[in-house]
Amino acid sequence: MSRIGLFVKEARKWLNLKDPVVFVLGNESCDLDSAVCAVSLAYFYMNTNKLPDHLLIDGKCRFLPMMNIHRTNLPLKTEVTYFMRKHGIDIDDLVCNNEVSHDLLNVSKFILVDHHIATPITASDRVIQIFDHRPLDAKNAHIPNECKSKIQEVGSCATLIADEIRALEGSFEEHEYLVSFLRGPIVLDTINFSESADKARPLDIEINGEIEKSLDSNEEDRLKLFKDLVKARSDVSSLSALQLLSKDLKVISNSDKSYVVAIPGFPVLVEDYVKKQNALESLRQFGKERNCDILVLMGMKELETGGIRRDIGLLPLRDTEQTNKVINVLCITNREYLGLTNKTCDLLQGRLFEQQNVKASRKQILPIVQNVLDEN
Repeated sequence: MSRIGLFVKEARKWLNLKDPVVFVLGNESCDLDSAVCAVSLAYFYMNTNKLPDHLLIDGKCRFLPMMNIHRTNLPLKTEVTYFMRKHGIDIDDLVCNNEVSHDLLNVSKFILVDHHIATPITASDRVIQIFDHRPLDAKNAHIPNECKSKIQEVGSCATLIADEIRALEGSFEEHEYLVSFLRGPIVLDTINFSESADKARPLDIEINGEIEKSLDSNEEDRLKLFKDLVKARSDVSSLSALQLLSKDLKVISNSDKSYVVAIPGFPVLVEDYVKKQNALESLRQFGKERNCDILVLMGMKELETGGIRRDIGLLPLRDTEQTNKVINVLCITNREYLGLTNKTCDLLQGRLFEQQNVKASRKQILPIVQNVLDEN
């Protein structure tokens, strides 16, 4: 077991104590970026002698990484479980959000990584630090004035965590094992620094360059890492069509929660997803269980040449004025921006499009849909 794995095992024991901790948790999709950032930052803060005072609780240092997902859904995150095991972390030692008592949550504080919106389990007034690479959602963030935040649009939140390590330690020299861990989501989220995907930003490139120098690594090593992670993420052979809908899911709504949009992200194209056994029945069941008004299905396939393909499916489950607005803003208003072209596919009463603008990921499309919901 690795040093990080031993830390995760020991940190889990704090669940049984009544003393407050600082939970470090990512977003509710629990993708590789969120999971690795949560573990890495908690581990680093526990093992640095340069910890800022505002992160201490009663003068004590106690950081507990949390997977912001129910334990039963963790196996759906195939690239997360693969990468954790590869770095000597026992999946059973990871703490999931349904395993923490309300009593402990109510006395603890929180560091958010890879998101900056407080959830029901993270009271906004007890969020003490934020690292996120998404555009600031000032309307819904409710960030306390005393909260330290670094919100910067880079390819991967792991870049910001590595930058924090560099800022406090001066270099990566004493933390090669940790930045090697962070390198995974940086490489995956930037599509291995693909120019056509256009995900990498100068800080991603700079941080990755320093990591590779400290690890005496090269482009060939990085390409292998990328391919291994893509393979792990794309290996959905053990997942049913229904499970795949929850593998990488975002759910948004209007202010009174009366209108719900689910946006599942697939590691395969939507046109291939609907070929899975019971796919159409699963779409109906999933929509009913989640009480969704519309499903926005986002598919992606990494190509061996290094580029990517994207497609997007729109499946209205309730014929309402709001549903029509969501469809119109994607299919008409943003048709040119997204580069949508019709594809023939059996998607119940929905529509499927090839997305020519592969640079537009869910990170760009979700705010477009959210703006429609916020208008009412």
